[in-house]
Parts: sequence; C-alpha cells; structure tokens
Amino acid sequence: MLCLLLLGIGIHQKTNRAIAPPIYDAMHYYTKGARVWTEWGMGRLVNPFNVGPTIRPPGTMLLSSPLGFSRNFRAFLFRSIYYPIVLFVVGFWLLAESRAYQPGQSWTNLTGALMLASLPMFYQFERNPAFTSPYDWGYVDCFVAALAALATALLLVSVRRCSIRLATVGSLVGALTLLVKPVGLLLMPLFYFFWITELLIIHGQIFARWREDKLLRNYSIWSATLLAVLFFLTAVVCFKSEYLSQQNITMQNNALKILRDMFKNVPLWSLVASQVHTSFGWHWFYMSVAATLLSLGTIAFRVLRRHARREDFRFLAVLATLCLGIVWWIWFAGPQMRYMYPFVLTFLVVALPDILGKAAVHVPKWSRRTLAALCMAPLAVVIALLFAETPSIQWQHILGVNLSSGHFREEVEMGNLLVQEAQSQARNLNIYVLGTDERPGVVEAQGIYRNLLKPEAPTLQLQRPIDWIRPIMVRRKEFVPSDFLLFYPVRDSNRLRALLARQVVNDPTTEMDVFSAWLTLASEDQGLRVVSESVLRLVKVVDHVKLDQAFGKLMAQHRWQDLFYAENNESVF
Repeated sequence: MLCLLLLGIGIHQKTNRAIAPPIYDAMHYYTKGARVWTEWGMGRLVNPFNVGPTIRPPGTMLLSSPLGFSRNFRAFLFRSIYYPIVLFVVGFWLLAESRAYQPGQSWTNLTGALMLASLPMFYQFERNPAFTSPYDWGYVDCFVAALAALATALLLVSVRRCSIRLATVGSLVGALTLLVKPVGLLLMPLFYFFWITELLIIHGQIFARWREDKLLRNYSIWSATLLAVLFFLTAVVCFKSEYLSQQNITMQNNALKILRDMFKNVPLWSLVASQVHTSFGWHWFYMSVAATLLSLGTIAFRVLRRHARREDFRFLAVLATLCLGIVWWIWFAGPQMRYMYPFVLTFLVVALPDILGKAAVHVPKWSRRTLAALCMAPLAVVIALLFAETPSIQWQHILGVNLSSGHFREEVEMGNLLVQEAQSQARNLNIYVLGTDERPGVVEAQGIYRNLLKPEAPTLQLQRPIDWIRPIMVRRKEFVPSDFLLFYPVRDSNRLRALLARQVVNDPTTEMDVFSAWLTLASEDQGLRVVSESVLRLVKVVDHVKLDQAFGKLMAQHRWQDLFYAENNESVF
C-alpha cells in the first residue's frame, strides 16, 4: 500500500506538469466521454455506444470521465497511468495469496507484486523523441490488460473458494474488457477456458463430486451459466450498436492492413526488439523466459517419470493462450506490441504465483532475500525518478521507462493560434498536415480540446495523407483547398537538395519527404505565406490557384506511383 501510494503521488506530480492535451487515440477516448456526458447533461439519454467517435466504446469513460466530463485533462492522464498498475497488482495479490501455503510466502508474493508494478509498459508518459515508447499516456492498452489479469485472478480464486460472488465480479470485469477494446472478443472465451481448467485442477473428478458436494454443484452451474450469458449478452449489445457495426469493423480491418503494410518489409525482430524494453524491460523479459523454460523443463521431466501434477495443466493452459496471443499479434493485430499486453499480463498473473511458491520452498533463505532486493530495485528507482524534478535520461533508458512531462508549449500555442483564426473568420478551418508524430498531434489535439470546451465555436478540421482507410498518399483535392499547411521543414541543405533532385518517388515515406522539401522553399509565388514556425512550420494558403498550379509543376518534376497520378492528375482550380 505504501508503494502504491508513493507511485500515485509521483505520477500525480508528473501529470500535473502536462501542458499538451492527450493526442490521437487518447484524445478519442477523452472526446468520447465529453460528448456522452454533454448529451446526458442536456437530458438526452442517448446510447453511449452510438455517440461519436463510435469506434471507441463507453468502457473507456472509466478512465477519461468516470464522474462526468472534466475540463482538466490531466486527471484523465493520471488515471490512464495509475489505475492499470493498481488493478494489476490487486489481481496478482488476490491470486497469489489464495495459493499461499508456506509460512512467510506473503513476503515472497509482496516481492512479486512490486516486481510487476515496475513493468515499463505502465510508465510511458508524454511522447519524447529521446525515447522509443510504443505509445503514450491516455491510451487504454494497459487498462484492458490489467482488467484481463484481474478478471482471470477473480475467476480462479472463485473456483478455489466456490464463491459465486467472486465469479460474478470476475465475469463483470471480463465482460468489461470488450467495452474497452475489441480484443475483449478474444479474451472472453479465454476467461471461460481458464475457469474450466481451474475447476478441473482444483476439484478433480468434478462430475463424481457433484452428487456429494452441493456447494460445488451450485457454484459450477451458476458460474458457468453466468459466464456464458454475460459474455454473450455483452457481445450482442456491442454488435447491435455502432461500436462493432460492419462499418467500424471494416474500418478497423483496413487500418490494421495499412499498418501491417507499412512494416511488411521490416524484419519482425527489428520491430520487436525496439519495443520489448519499453514494454517489459529486457531484465524482466530474460528472467521471464528463463523461468518459463525452467518450468517447462520441470513439467516435461515429471511427465516422463509419470508424475505429472494437475497444477501443471494450469501453467500449460496459460502458456498456450500466450502463444495464441503471439500468433494473433503477428498475423492479425499488427506490429505494435501494446496489442499483446492482455495476454502477457494474464500469463504473469497466473504463472508467477506458482513460480514464487516453488522459490519459497527450494531457494535458500539468504538467496531469497538477495533476489528480493534485486527484484524490488527497479520499482525503487522508478519511484525516485517520479519525484525527481528532472529525471535522469540514462536511468530511464536503463529501465525502459519514459517519464517525460511538460513539453510541447510551442505546439499548444500553434493550436491556439489556429483556433483563434477560425473564430475570427467564423468558420471551420481546413488544415492539411504532413506528419503523424507527436508534434502535429499536439496541434490537432489542442484544437479538439478547445472545441470540447466550447462546442459551438468554429474549430479545426485536419486532413493527412494517411486516414487508415485509403492508401497513404497526398491527394490534390484535399491538399490544395486547405486553409493552412502544417509540416516539418527540411533544414539540412544537403538533404533538401537531394530530395528535390530525386527522380523516382515510389513509396509513402519518400513522398512525404519530397513534399516537405518542396514546401520548405515555397513562398507567395506558390500561393503560401509562413505564419508560425518552431520545429514545425505553419503556412497559410493565400492563393489556391497558384498552389494548384505549383502542385502540377511538382508532379512534372518527379516520377510517382501510378495511383498517385490517378488521384492527382486533374486540377482542382
């Protein structure tokens, strides 16, 4: 409790320093809560599933706006970081303590809880080019993963205690995963599988015991029915709503296909290696792999000697689901490791208590104390970094965490400038953006945030070459009519000349770079005027006809993909 309290205080301090609102997916979750509460506040009892953005389910509101819309987005950022840690640790503790048979094992379980609380995936704060974070605060991947682990723990403990109440809570938490992310469709059958496996492990010849044990019989029937009905009804409600409508499913599939295509030529290990450390930490990754292989070897040895234990099937079952998650992630979900988190945390919450229990028996006392100190050291360092005014970059890299906060002031001001321009012109402004990283994301998010505070006021409408529906490409009919263009100017003169001299432009990345180089030298002769510049450059389109003509001249200077010509041959003006 003391460690969780210290973590909460440290995380709260960091989130309070935030200047920029949540960006991209995280802003979608924040927007979802704002719009639902606005509708309810006006007396319109709308279905939260059908309030835009409909691709985000209402379960995300537990993080973004659990008690109503708050203008303070920092509270949302805090909850997105802190709640998953607490839920995961609680789930692990419940399950580990239910299997504690040895004197003093609670201390071993405490070590495991603190070790898990230090996983780097929980401490990815504000995006920063100095770190290769797989995501940033405000995302719900750790939240759904922690819910999955908690649901599994509650269901397994309910089997041991034959508790319908715990099974009910576990079922509700398991169903909630689908109301947070679509991966819940895959997780709910796994929860059922874990429950059945544990039932057979704990109670053995269950059908023979039904006649003698009324408590077990009632528990088994009611829990099995509850899980099936609740999971089925949750899925039906989601499919009957806009959330899992055919349109949204198609859009999600298109987005995943585009994401996979973006990295199809990149070796899998290159993608994985850059994310392992910031998700799990190489130190925990190697330790987990070693413990898993040792457990598998022990089980294989017992099987060969025909001394297999029923508890062995628990480990094999959760390992099989982890492998299933890996296959799903590689072949269907895309290259972002955050999609794997529910399977990893579920594996850890089930497997680690048994591993710790064996360690408490077979490892000498002095060795256990040494190992415990080493296992708790990462969390101690994380807590120290959270309370540091300027956390050490080196130590953050060592642990795989990113505790950045309080950046992007210039981008926030640029977003405010555009909002003020929209209000002065009394109309929505169209902004075309070349760039998908954090800085353009902050400009966009600031516009969305200001619109949430004042919905009736004019706002920004951003377009990009990538919309996760169509092939990635600059489209003339969207680019030329824009009011403003936002991009990274190419400041290296050698690179600028090389890009402008490039003859063949045959991939989206090169296309973006060539356009950025061209815009870097653009002036009023091309119908453009610079209005703001920091790391990004914001230019105003003062003459759409000139810009359209300049676009055509740029096309003539390079050889593009056939699809590019098909989309952009015709003039707009």
